[in-house]
Amino acid sequence: MGRKRKREISSVTARSRIPSAERKPPSDRRRWVTAGVCIILSLLTWVAFQVVSSKDFSYVNLDDNRYVYNNAHVVQGLTKESIEWAFTSLEYDNWHPLTWLSHMLDSQMFGPEGLQHPWAYHRTNLLLHTANVVVLFLALRQMTSALWPSMLVAVLFAVHPMRAESVAWISERKDVLSGLFFMLTLWAYGRYATREWSWPRYLLVVTFYGLGLMAKPMLVSLPVLLLLLDYWPLRRPPYSPLPYSGKGPGARAIRSGQLSIAPRRGMAAILLSRAIIEKAPLFLLALASCSITMFAQRGAMLVIDNISFSMRLTNSVAAYASYVGMLFWPANLAPMYPFPEHGIAWLKVTISLAVLVGVSALAIRQRRCGWLAVGWLWFLISIFPVIGLVQVGVQSMADRYTYLPHIGLYIVLAWGLETWMARWPQRRWTWAAAVAVAIPLFALKTSVQTATWKNNDTFWTAALASNPDIAVAHNNLGYIRQEQGRMDEAFEHFCRAVEIRPRYVEGHINLGNVLTFKGQLEEGLKHYRTAIEIRPDFDQSYVNLGTGLMLRGDFPEAEKNFRIALKINPEYTEAGMKLGTVLGRQQKFEEAIACYEAMLKFPGVRGDAAHSLGYLYFVTKRPIKALENWKLAIDVEPNSILALTMTAWLLSTDPDPVIRNPTEAIRLSNRAIEQSNRGYPHPFVALAAAQAEAGDFPAALQSLERARELGAKQANTERIIGLAGNLETFYRAGKICYNRDSLLLITPDELHVRGK
Repeated sequence: MGRKRKREISSVTARSRIPSAERKPPSDRRRWVTAGVCIILSLLTWVAFQVVSSKDFSYVNLDDNRYVYNNAHVVQGLTKESIEWAFTSLEYDNWHPLTWLSHMLDSQMFGPEGLQHPWAYHRTNLLLHTANVVVLFLALRQMTSALWPSMLVAVLFAVHPMRAESVAWISERKDVLSGLFFMLTLWAYGRYATREWSWPRYLLVVTFYGLGLMAKPMLVSLPVLLLLLDYWPLRRPPYSPLPYSGKGPGARAIRSGQLSIAPRRGMAAILLSRAIIEKAPLFLLALASCSITMFAQRGAMLVIDNISFSMRLTNSVAAYASYVGMLFWPANLAPMYPFPEHGIAWLKVTISLAVLVGVSALAIRQRRCGWLAVGWLWFLISIFPVIGLVQVGVQSMADRYTYLPHIGLYIVLAWGLETWMARWPQRRWTWAAAVAVAIPLFALKTSVQTATWKNNDTFWTAALASNPDIAVAHNNLGYIRQEQGRMDEAFEHFCRAVEIRPRYVEGHINLGNVLTFKGQLEEGLKHYRTAIEIRPDFDQSYVNLGTGLMLRGDFPEAEKNFRIALKINPEYTEAGMKLGTVLGRQQKFEEAIACYEAMLKFPGVRGDAAHSLGYLYFVTKRPIKALENWKLAIDVEPNSILALTMTAWLLSTDPDPVIRNPTEAIRLSNRAIEQSNRGYPHPFVALAAAQAEAGDFPAALQSLERARELGAKQANTERIIGLAGNLETFYRAGKICYNRDSLLLITPDELHVRGK
């Protein structure tokens, strides 16, 4: 065989072209080797990402609140209502029910303690990534019969620093979860394509793919990738019309040494080929997923930011080249890459375009190196949905977008390295040493990059260190400083955020919140109105504006804004609860009752809604309904001091003897006192009323004395001290007062003021 022939058919290519009918069953030795590699891959992955297992690893306020700890549906775990919501919700501009279910399962398994210390949620992400690494290796080994290249692809996928975002970010569970079904689809397709045709194996491919789309819609390109795998390494005849014999992919052409599997046919024959027809269900699933995604993300597309198509196109070209460069030199990774406000330099665009065209031309020219064309096209096609031609969000690119697309480039590297070693065996150890050095360095960089996701401070500080002009980083770091009570620093960060992006809705809302807190209410209202002008369909802007108007005493305008927010999002519970509050303050009691009744169906606010209903029924002289709702509030929140106190008060002071129950009132009052650590005066007044109703006036007087002592040490307790003095007059005379109207313990303002 001549030198040219040797170059055309490398040992790797020859192995990859062996038809299924001629492949030998795996030996016991091969199984042991495969098992050993899987163990090594798992250990290597855990070493690279071991920092996420630390118990001081927490959330970041970049979607983690919306996806986990502030999501009422996720927090309640796997219930009938939450599962139904997962499959019907388009919340946060996506339809990914399996992702929601995985978060709910974590919440179910780890409980409230897990929500407080979310290291277990991080560990779930790591487990999924480890499974992806192993299944990727198994799938490639099955389809190519090449051990070392398959292993190298899996190793690079396991420890590359650009995987840190997908693994360390809890909200990006959809990446690693969809990745699992992506790998399982590859594995199932390899079994299906290298064996006799079988309905169960075919349905397994379709099922895994459908589940993957239900975790993240980025898998829409997978049917095209399977067509690429038909070309290499499976070498299935893409042009043979139905019916297909299933006896092996182009055995005659392969045995003759031809890489072109079958003679070229007309377009009709191509469209009727088995390779196309068998993937029709997959393409239909992809089309359905695209339609749902476009509908769900219609509000997230940055039409408002006026990013022209030419800017998006040039950014896409630069992003393609940057993703390739970052694979080889991941030195300047950042938690966030904001879209350049003034576009990208034409020199950078020109160089990027030249790189893309050059590599593409090389892949076309080297058709006999199937791994080169397939790996390069894998990368170009799979990342296309998120390359930015249709802009969603404010980022120009993101590390997480390369989670699956980079596998194509890993294939190019691994099989290219194998080919070079075959051609220049004298340099084999040089290449092996380079890989041996690169992998530990990648793993070390991955560990460092993962650590930036430890908590809010480390994450946003790292983001600003990489680029001080990231508006969202200033906004979220400002929010952190606001929670820490460092309002001046928060104000500076919010001002910087809207300076960088004048049309930044969340920045204006948060700046309005700080100004309102500082007492500059009118300035705060201006920023809320600016946010509404920028994005009229954003419900939170109306809620914050309504809250500010409540503080100003403009209840009708506040009511109007809360109703608009609910019209935009009928499940926005904060808007519903505040609407009930403002209706109550306008003495529109029946409307307020109807509003709170509607809120009872939402688990996250059910206790508050029941308590508010109890109060409204109490002031409208319907004590039985008040008692029902306060008992419901106690069932939902057994340690609610408010609900315990008000229920005990009603059971002690209602004029109707059928309602009064001093024994139960004493029990509930004592529970409220315990929950308040004996430091809150209201439960002692309720206890005094219960003791007086039971006839123990000396004990009632002692409870009132304790209430006055506590009230004297606290602010805004004049009313409760006055109430205790009035009751003392009755109890010293051995009398009980059942005047419900004059003995309310808690006013509407004290009951429900939500300014969060």
